[in-house]
Amino acid sequence: MAGGGFRTAAKVKGLPVTNTVVIKIKNFGTCAETEVRYTVTATCVDANFNGTLDCVPGSITFSAACTGDAAALNGGSIAPNGTVSIPGCTVTYTAPTGGDQWLLTLLVSHCGADGFTDSCTTNDGGIDFNTSNNISTRKVSVSP
Repeated sequence: MAGGGFRTAAKVKGLPVTNTVVIKIKNFGTCAETEVRYTVTATCVDANFNGTLDCVPGSITFSAACTGDAAALNGGSIAPNGTVSIPGCTVTYTAPTGGDQWLLTLLVSHCGADGFTDSCTTNDGGIDFNTSNNISTRKVSVSP
């Protein structure tokens, strides 16, 4: 199970602004996935390498659709090679990042024998043999 697509605008101007976050999650495995948790988070990164973080805490928010269960949105499971597009994920920016950037991170976790986490309510018994594609990132610069 992995992210099949994650994108949003890399440069944002004119505040406040709300942008769409496109999320597509694909099952690259051989068994149907019955619970696939995903979440989008943000971290300020020192893009100008001056030793200080210029992002304003609390100036970025995600809609509720940016966290959830992709299998549930797909009728309860994602078939092998199946893809789910996540509707309604948006990010709102209310302050500039100065010379720094927000690092948006999509984390996808299947709820199988090796991926069971606290947020999982089921275990489909599957094993994710390629975890390298379960995280995707995008950097975003915000200016007034």
